[in-house]
Parts: sequence; C-alpha cells; structure tokens
Amino acid sequence: MITSFNKLNVYYKTALLSLFVGVVLTLALMFLFFIGQSEIILGLILGLLFGTIIYMINGIIEQHQGYRLSVAFIFTRLILLIGFMVGMALLYYKGNVHVFNVIAIAGGYFISEVLFIVLHLRERK
Repeated sequence: MITSFNKLNVYYKTALLSLFVGVVLTLALMFLFFIGQSEIILGLILGLLFGTIIYMINGIIEQHQGYRLSVAFIFTRLILLIGFMVGMALLYYKGNVHVFNVIAIAGGYFISEVLFIVLHLRERK
C-alpha cells in the first residue's frame, strides 16, 4: 500500500492525506457536537472536502492533460474558493444558517494547502 501511495502524483497524495486528516480531526473533535459547537467541526470537514475535491480534479488534469490546463485550473480554483467562501459567509451572516462556521471552512481548506506544500517540497528533494 505504501508503494502504491508513493507512485501517486502530489495532488492525489494531498487528497488522500486530507481525507485521513479529516477523519482524525472528526474523531478528535467529536466532543464539539455535545457542547453545542457542531458548526466548527462541520466547517472543518466541509473545508477539507472542498480541498480534497479540488486536489483530485487537479490530479486528474495533470495526469491526462498536462501543465497548461493545470495552470488554468489554478485560477479557476481561486475563483471557486472565493465564490464558495462568499456564499457560505452570506448564508452564515445574512441568512442565519448557522450550520458551517466560515472561519472553520477556511481552516479546513488551509489544512489541505499546508499538506500540499509539505508534500510538494518533500518531492522536490
């Protein structure tokens, strides 16, 4: 299993590690459901899922199309992230839908970004 993981490109590795970190965080922060702060853990999970989906798409693009489409997807990813965060902020603050914490969503996506940076630097050596 380790050898098949090492054969994956950096985007697939990031997606798999993001899912693993999401499961570990969910189990570690399970007590938040019982003290009335479920929006924090749900926001972290949503941010990690968004990052995982984005990195899976980026891995598919790099594997099949090359770097030109990958560079175009980086800009599309930025627009998607901004739209996603603005939409969730509008739902949270204007629509009074307190299911996902906006800061926790950004934190969950940030975890995926940090994992990507660490894996990318590790592969460059």
